[in-house]
Amino acid sequence: CLVGDAIGETSSVVNLISRCSNLSEISFLLPPSISSRAGRHDHADISYLILALSNSCHQLKHLEVQGCLPLTYTDLSELSTGCSKLETINLDMTGCLNGDVHKILWMDPIVGEPMEGSNGVSLPFSVLFGKFKKLTCLNLFECGDLHSEGLEFIADCDNLERLNIDAIDNLSDKSVNRFIELRGKKMKKLWIDGESLSDESFGNFKKMTNLELLSVSFADSLGALGLASISKLAKLEWLKLRRGEDLEPVDFITAFSFGKLEKLIHLDLSQCSKIDDTGIIAVAKHCPRLGTLSLEWCCEITDVGLACIVSECKYLLNLNLCGGFGLLGNFLPSINQLQLLDLEQCPDVQLAVLEDLVR
Repeated sequence: CLVGDAIGETSSVVNLISRCSNLSEISFLLPPSISSRAGRHDHADISYLILALSNSCHQLKHLEVQGCLPLTYTDLSELSTGCSKLETINLDMTGCLNGDVHKILWMDPIVGEPMEGSNGVSLPFSVLFGKFKKLTCLNLFECGDLHSEGLEFIADCDNLERLNIDAIDNLSDKSVNRFIELRGKKMKKLWIDGESLSDESFGNFKKMTNLELLSVSFADSLGALGLASISKLAKLEWLKLRRGEDLEPVDFITAFSFGKLEKLIHLDLSQCSKIDDTGIIAVAKHCPRLGTLSLEWCCEITDVGLACIVSECKYLLNLNLCGGFGLLGNFLPSINQLQLLDLEQCPDVQLAVLEDLVR
């Protein structure tokens, strides 16, 4: 694992890589203390390192490039030729460019504000992933250059099982449906940004029958049809549906009472603002294995629903109730094994109740 610039000059790292012909795993990580793009690895450095890997490390199986400037089309092309045995490609907060140049900013002379553009030809980088015949895990979190057509190219990865395309808010229902049609039955884990999607695609999520983890952030347009489809995923153990503001209380009752979500051990319904005690009671009765439950800013839930959760979910260890303005804390005396309880912004929970809890 190579972190930041702490290990020496780029030339020294390139020389080291060139002598590691049997290397199977490598990570290039940005230190957490460096948050701005200006502090990331110089792109030339990353290109030299990628080229060194492509030339020397033909047995490489796992590559992580996190928090660096995006790879170019040529960088990824070199990898697809020299490191075709890659099984895991993690470009979390790095991503890849549709072409060989970085986006540039210039000042609009009329309004005096910066505008974004490109100083080169654009080529869809995702078409290259099909060359990694053993690729099973791909992380493109926050990769702004991935578009709908690009997602359809990723669907050509025959062995793909895990895909992270969260924080990408420009994908179409059509592209997601195409991906599900081609890869859905093999998928085991999917992280996706739902802001640009609707039940036109959510309604087909039930086709991903082997899915074990599903994370949908910004599920603003997730409706009853989409939630009902997700509830049919019988192998799900980890489910996040964040900001499902259009979902009605009855939608949760139907999904959890008549769905197939009894294997869930992790459930995050934060900012699903309309869920109330009836929905939470359905969760309690039909998801007995829950170990983690997050209900941030679910203000319609009261102590009645949470008392049922505490009673029915015997394995519950983590409970996040941040923003629970309707809670009084009457359910707290029944808790006996929680490791983490978040009651931030729960103003009506009395201090005396909390003191009794920790005694």
